Parts: sequence; C-alpha cells; structure tokens
Amino acid sequence: MHKLSSKNFFCWLALLCLFAACKKEALPIAPNVETKEAINPRATSVTLQGHNATEDLLGITERGFFYADHNNPDELLKHKVNASAGNGDFAVLVTGLAAETLYSFVAFAKNSETTSLGTIKTFSTREYTLPEVSTDKIKNVYINSCQVAGIVGYDGGKLVFDRGFCFSTHPNPTIQDNRVFSGKGEGPFDNFLNGLNENTTYYVKSYAINELGISYGDELSFTTFNFSPPVVSSTHVNEITNTTANFQGEVMDTGGSDITERGFLLCPDIEDLNACQKFLIPGGIGAYRLVITNLKTNVKYYMRAFATNKKGTAYGAPIPFTTGEYTYPSVKTVSVTDITAHGAVLTGTLTAEGNTTVTEKGFCVSIVPNPTINNLKFPVAIGLGPFSYYLANLSENKTYYIVAYAINAKGVVYGSPMTFKTLSSVPVVIVDPTKPVTPTNPTEGSLKIGDLHQGGVISYFFKETDPGYVRGEQHGFVVSPEDISKSTYWGCPGLSIIKARAENIGAGKSNSAEIVRMCGTLNSAARLCANYTYGGYSEWFLPSKDELNQIYLQADKIGGIDKTDLYWSSTEYMGSTITDQNIAWLQLFIDGSYREARKNEVYRVRAIHYF
Repeated sequence: MHKLSSKNFFCWLALLCLFAACKKEALPIAPNVETKEAINPRATSVTLQGHNATEDLLGITERGFFYADHNNPDELLKHKVNASAGNGDFAVLVTGLAAETLYSFVAFAKNSETTSLGTIKTFSTREYTLPEVSTDKIKNVYINSCQVAGIVGYDGGKLVFDRGFCFSTHPNPTIQDNRVFSGKGEGPFDNFLNGLNENTTYYVKSYAINELGISYGDELSFTTFNFSPPVVSSTHVNEITNTTANFQGEVMDTGGSDITERGFLLCPDIEDLNACQKFLIPGGIGAYRLVITNLKTNVKYYMRAFATNKKGTAYGAPIPFTTGEYTYPSVKTVSVTDITAHGAVLTGTLTAEGNTTVTEKGFCVSIVPNPTINNLKFPVAIGLGPFSYYLANLSENKTYYIVAYAINAKGVVYGSPMTFKTLSSVPVVIVDPTKPVTPTNPTEGSLKIGDLHQGGVISYFFKETDPGYVRGEQHGFVVSPEDISKSTYWGCPGLSIIKARAENIGAGKSNSAEIVRMCGTLNSAARLCANYTYGGYSEWFLPSKDELNQIYLQADKIGGIDKTDLYWSSTEYMGSTITDQNIAWLQLFIDGSYREARKNEVYRVRAIHYF
C-alpha cells in the first residue's frame, strides 16, 4: 500500500500552484468547489464526491474530478472524469483502477471565465477478494417448490461468473449437493427450488464464484407443505326457472396439490351420492359456475359442489332447490308518436320476462279494435327493456289499432290497446324569396362544386358510371349548409337492415328510406334527415358511405364541417353475426378514414339530396 510522503505533498502543492499561475491574473468570478471524501472503494473502482456552490451570474459549464496514482503527481491533470453540469453535490463512479493502490484526486468546476480546484484528497483501492454473497430470504414455500433470494454485494474485484443456490435435506449444503444457477455479476437474484418432497425440511445457501474461488452465504432452512384434500364450497343456486338453474361453487383451497377434477353433483336425494348426475367444470382454485338445463318442472333437487386432488374428493354442503312453473312476461304499450299521413312510431316496453326467456316482442296492428298476433304483427326484438318500430305504408286519414305483445314459453301476453289516426297529405311548397330559382336541368358546365343550389352546397357531380347521370346535363347532390345534428344515434341496434348496406354513389336515398321504414329509434340520423327542410326542399336523406366521402373531399368548399369529428353514413356494416347488426359505417373528417361504430353511439349528421 502506497503512503503519502512529504516529498509527494510538495510535488502536489507545486502542481496546483503551476495550474493557478496559468490562469488570468484577475479572476472576477471563480467557481467555489469542494472536494469531498471518496466512498465505496473497491479493487478497481471508487465513487468520487464533490460540491460546488450556486453560480448565479456565469453558471457552471463543466465540473468533475482529476485523479492519478499518488506516486505520479504529474499525471493528475491528465485523467479527468466529468459530472453533469449544475450546482450542488455531484459524484462520479470511476472504474478501471488498479487494485491495492493509493490515488490522489481533486474536484474541479469551470465557468466561462476560469476553472477552480478543490483540495487534493486520497483514497486506496482494495485488494482482490472472494465475492461477498448473502442468502437474503425464503419466500413462497409450496408443497414441491420454494423461492429463495440472495444478493452478491461485492464481486471482490473480479467478475462473478457463477451464482445461485445450493440445497440439501442435511445441514451445510455445498455446490456438490443440489445446485440452481441464477446468473452472473453483482446484485440481487432469486430462483425457485423445484422437485422438492412434501412435508420435508431443506437447508439452503446462496453461493458466488469468481476466479479467486467460491463464497457461501448464511444457511437458511424451510419445510415444504403437506398435501390435503381440497376445500370446496357449494355457494348458491339462483335464477331458477321451470327447467333451468344457475349453480355456483368455489374451490377455496387446493390442498397443496393440483385440482384434477371439479364440478357439481345434481342429486334427487340429500344422502345418496351414487344417484347423482355429475357435471365437470375445468379449472383449479377459485369460483366456477354452471347453467344447468333440461330440468323437470316443479321437482326438488339437491346441488353439491365437489373438487378432487391426489388426496381425494371433497364436497360442499348440499343446497336444495325446486324448479317452478312457467309465468307470463309483462309488457306495456307506451305511445304512438310522429304520426304522419303514411306512418307512425310505436313504442312499448317489456318490464319482466317471467321465468323464461322472451323470444319475441313487438306490435300487433289492425283496422279493427283489439288486434292480436293473428292480425298483422311486427316482431321487433327480444329480452327486457323498451322497444320501438316505425309503422310505414299506412293509408292517410285512417284509424288504426295497435297493441304491444311479448311471447315466452308460457305463451303470448298483450299490453293495453291504443288507437291513432293518420294525417291527410296536403302538398306544401316552401319558397325562399331571397334565393334565385335555378334551372331544373342545368346544362353541363353551368354549375361548380361549392355553389349554392337547391337549398344546399354542391358537393358532387354524377359521372357516367353513377345512377342519375345524363349526358349534357349537370346532376349530382347538394349537402345541407349545416349539421342536422351534432350528437345523435344511427338507431336500431340489434336490428339488421340488410337493404341499407349499399355503399355506392346514389345509394343514400334508398338506404335512408329503408332505415326510416324499419327503424323506430326516435331522432335517428336517417329520420332527422328525412324530417329536415331547407330552402324550399324537403327530400333530404343520410348519405351513403361513398357519398359521405365526397363531402369529406370537398369539406373546405362546403364550409361549416367539423374536421375533428365523425359523421354518420346510411350504410350498415355488412356482417353476418349478431354483433355485426349493432354496427354502421361513419367517417373521421380529420383524415378521411372510415370507422365502424355501434348504432347506439352518437355522432354528427349532414343531409344531402340529389338534383
């Protein structure tokens, strides 16, 4: 080990004076820097510490340390390590040092004017040693395994190329016994000891190996668990109908062994398990359920949950239940609204299904009182909750009778009947005297995109491949000068409107008509467009997917379009599953991308009409 001699001290002092003499004679502001003690010296590394005071005027541009072998003072300013610029405490980890060597070091700080040094201090690196390793803790003891954690606190100055755990059923295990490899280097590590015997005491140590040899941590011990039968609970039986019931059970504890079988017993007797019917539910610990069907009506049964592991089968307590009789659902006829000359919106609600599923609900319609399903009926949906239907193709100025109905396994039930009378149709022409009359069939070239025409803004001219194209004339569609709605539904989730799936130019009108005919959702996008009037024109409708894209392309010329939002099209998503019936197409105007959305979500609407 090198020592600090008086000769070396004067050499260092002279070096510092020489360094200071090379600077300006007058230093207006010099950083205030302090060399602090080195910490955590190892065989080849150390952490150097320093501190510099706040430098408000010029700021610190660089700071760090100079260091060298203490016996080579001329080398001090040749070895520099930088810390991050700033004020206050700073530290740097220096590596690549020689073992068992005395070093000198000094902190420095630099601003735009000058560099300041702290006082010179020394540290000695350690000698190479065996690794320092500890067995940290034992956790997660199971029947056949256990998790153990250890720490290599110091590698001894040489790379730890092997570390892990050794264990045995006798004290003082070594790597000649059972051994688990857990990586290399310093730091914490853990691993599982697997393949253990149940109910057995084991002894375990951590180990670490570098090129000087092997070190062991403290010895710890643990005892693995013993197997036992599972713990299982018959939780409950609910939602009992005349032929079905919901069972729930739970495996509370596996008993320390994998669950090989679990499920329910359906028994006609509380005692005789041999007469029970078994239902298996895959899985292990935790709750599990079963919807059991095809039960006999008005019969008393017993349910028992069970689970099996290698120790045997355990049963929950028996739960008695009795199946019931069929009951009728409860349905109400709520209202008749939006009455026109040829249509009306019917609304009903199913408040209870009875004890069996409602397979159909809707409306009966007749021109005589008290209609039934033997008259004209319109099925709408299934299940609980409100439902509506747009009744179309009616005769004007005529009285109709309607009633809501619902059907389950018990039979059909009706709400209270209602009556209404359609309106008389009287053509009304609305003329805006402030707008000029445009020709019915404008000649080609007389109009352009963005022109105001027939109550809207021209957004598209038909091409030869489009329906409605006439050579030598200009035809296309205009878009409403305002959003019909900023937040409304497409409508009728769960109802598939197959004839509203066309995407092409010219399909918007037929799509919208089919939606209005079949969908009773109030304030649906298509219905709001059908009820819209502007500039003397009332034949507005919801654009198809391709027509909506033309609105997106001409948004700047149309004006008033919210380019950050989405707009509904009249095109239903073309899918084959029940989930697909809940989806329709819309378009995001920020980038023109198409999106699929549920029909009960709310988005913006623009209307168009052909000219």
